[in-house]
Amino acid sequence: MFSSVALAALAALAVTSAQTVAEQRSTLEAQLSSLNAQQPVQQPRRDLGPSSPEMSATNQDLHLRLPRQGDMRVTRQVEVNVGERLASIESTLIPSILATAQIDAREAAFNATLTVFNGMNGRMDRLSESLEARIATSEATVTSQMAEIRAASSVQAVALQQAITATLGSATQSIATAMAAAETSQSTAMAAAETSLGASSLSLARQLTRTESALDTTISQALVSVQSSITHINVTVNTALAGKADAAVHMWTGGCANTAGDGWQEYCLNQAHVDTARPFFMKHTNSRFRVLQDGYFQVNYWVTYRACNWVYHCIIVNGQNKVHGQQRAGYHESGSSWRDIHQHMLFPIQSGWQFWGRTYAGCWTAYYSTNIRGEHSRITAMYQGVWNR
Repeated sequence: MFSSVALAALAALAVTSAQTVAEQRSTLEAQLSSLNAQQPVQQPRRDLGPSSPEMSATNQDLHLRLPRQGDMRVTRQVEVNVGERLASIESTLIPSILATAQIDAREAAFNATLTVFNGMNGRMDRLSESLEARIATSEATVTSQMAEIRAASSVQAVALQQAITATLGSATQSIATAMAAAETSQSTAMAAAETSLGASSLSLARQLTRTESALDTTISQALVSVQSSITHINVTVNTALAGKADAAVHMWTGGCANTAGDGWQEYCLNQAHVDTARPFFMKHTNSRFRVLQDGYFQVNYWVTYRACNWVYHCIIVNGQNKVHGQQRAGYHESGSSWRDIHQHMLFPIQSGWQFWGRTYAGCWTAYYSTNIRGEHSRITAMYQGVWNR
């Protein structure tokens, strides 16, 4: 649907096009009349004209021949692109109309704001006048009340001063009388106290002597009892602490990052995954642990191997096999396949001793290397508690 502005512009364009066509038609008819007037008249021969209309062109001239009774009509076809014209008209007129409408709207809003401000100014003026009247009334009231208060205060001050003077006089007389009586009483009491104090001092000295002797005896007995109790408590606490497990975990876990061949092989310790062993034990050599404090220790030792016959798997403490396992798998009994073997031990070990793991394979591989994930082989040693031997 076209807007009313676009339709009005289209109607104006149609009227202009019709006027242009009419003017061009009048011009062509005038040119044809001039051409007919310029044609020479041949008298003996009468030209009856062609039987049908003829048209030819010479240089830039256009020649038309019509039958005598024929009429010439000139029609010009004008092509108008309505869409483009409408777009042009809308792009020119609509922004101008919108701008005008926005200006009118802003002007109306501004006028309305001014009207509101004018009304607010009137209200503020009236409010200011009302406040000024109330302030004037309050000031008059306060002034009157202050005058009344001053008058009443003067009368009360005079009466209060007279009462205070009378009271001070009476109090001074009473205080003087009381002080005289007190001095007399004090002198009498001091004399009596000096007499009584002489007799009491001797009695008190004797009683203090007896009390000090009894206290010395009681304190000596209490000290002996307390010392005995402290000794018993120390023994009990030391015993309890000695039997109490450490809350922290002291362990070493890891293994050998190298693969060993056949024969007897001590499991190496060149890759530690966790090491919190101290102060109870430590890694002493590349393949052995050393105990630093007496205690119970747990050892778990396993490897993956490949052998053609006998395999031995041991945990050794101070040069002695404390765990010694064996198995045999011949070549035709799938001995060439990778297998794993495990040993576990919980044993009391004294300070200064060593312990380690050792494996034997008749051929091929005694153990396969470990990795950071603990695959293929591993040894884990852990302190478990105090050894009361």
